[in-house]
Amino acid sequence: MRTQLVRAGALALLLVVLALSVSLVVRDGHVPRAVGLPHTGTVYDNGSLGDMRDTLYYPGRALLSGHDPYDVPGTWARYPTTNWLPLYTPDHLLLGAALSLMPFPVAGAVWTLVNVGLLFGLAWLAVRSAVRRPEPAAVLLVAAVVLASRPGRDTFVSGQTTLVYCAATWLAWAWSGAWSGARSATTGVQTRPWPAAIALAIALTKPPFGLPLLVLLMAQRQWRTVVRGLGLCAAASLPVVIVLLASAGPARLLGDLRTNLAITRSSVPDRLGGVRRVDAASLLARLLPDVVPATALELGTAVSVLVLAVFALERARRLGAPPAVPAAVAAAAVVLAVPHQSYDLLLLAAPLCGLAVGRVRLPVAVTAGLVLVIAALPAGVLLRLVGRPDDLPAVTSVTSAAVLLLLLAGVTALRRPTSEVLRPAPV
Repeated sequence: MRTQLVRAGALALLLVVLALSVSLVVRDGHVPRAVGLPHTGTVYDNGSLGDMRDTLYYPGRALLSGHDPYDVPGTWARYPTTNWLPLYTPDHLLLGAALSLMPFPVAGAVWTLVNVGLLFGLAWLAVRSAVRRPEPAAVLLVAAVVLASRPGRDTFVSGQTTLVYCAATWLAWAWSGAWSGARSATTGVQTRPWPAAIALAIALTKPPFGLPLLVLLMAQRQWRTVVRGLGLCAAASLPVVIVLLASAGPARLLGDLRTNLAITRSSVPDRLGGVRRVDAASLLARLLPDVVPATALELGTAVSVLVLAVFALERARRLGAPPAVPAAVAAAAVVLAVPHQSYDLLLLAAPLCGLAVGRVRLPVAVTAGLVLVIAALPAGVLLRLVGRPDDLPAVTSVTSAAVLLLLLAGVTALRRPTSEVLRPAPV
């Protein structure tokens, strides 16, 4: 009886949060609600499913029409977009091309349903990182919490692809053997080289996820996954590259890519220290403005974070640490090493759940980082509800600092063979 009540309560909570999120999508429609576009200097509104529209649907339509989707001015001139396609790898356009075969309202509805399925999938993965047989109530509860968070809301309402890349990153890590190589009496995950390679190939489609993951897998000596994943990503990208070269030509394509990168680096949300960026370089840029050149700061923090993570992961492998600890270190390193927006914090869902639910003793520093991250995730939504969006930069900085604390705490805990983080908690 108690179990049924818990499941019913978790389901009710999820349905309430899901209904509110769906209402945000339906209320504003699936098209931009303003006459002007950002490149014209006119006030605009991105509208619901804006990210799906700008990075999937119309780039896919441009590819099928013989246009270069990375050509920012050309895309703005031809399609009703308010953003542009960042430099994802070409195979990303295959998904957009498939969606663009449908009318936009239908494609928007299909993609919303896909994101709902991905939400449940990510919730299941998060609970699976802590227990071998996830309870439905636990999955429903995690899904509701994720959807209520700032990253979950932004992903769902904007129709972003974040859930795809977060799930792929975690699965590549788990199936490659990096997870099963650690000691786990209750949550062991079977090594699956080919599925891990497919997941890595998907993660590589968005370089801020795939490239740090690739470095960490190489440091873990997961060579089969690395080689196969790179091969699959290249094979999937090749047909798109051929189409792009045929339509634009090598010189024009390279010029479009350079212009695209320049626009991305100078845009308000994407530039170093932007209001939504949670990586370590942006945190330092907000604290130390104009002290260090931007390029040096980004490269320096990327190398530093990845070196710390590689050290901690190697130590965890030798000491047989519970898998949730190195998984949390790896996820924090991916988020901190390279440019990431706040919605990419969904990558932490699985390792945070593993740390919170798993029966493992955690040092005080790790616990503090865990609590700060979990507390900061819904803060952006709460600030919007109370009408204080100007406080978002402070929330972003606190969130970045919490993730950094989580990484450093994990590195510190794994320095000592006798650390209590390596001992399971009593049942």
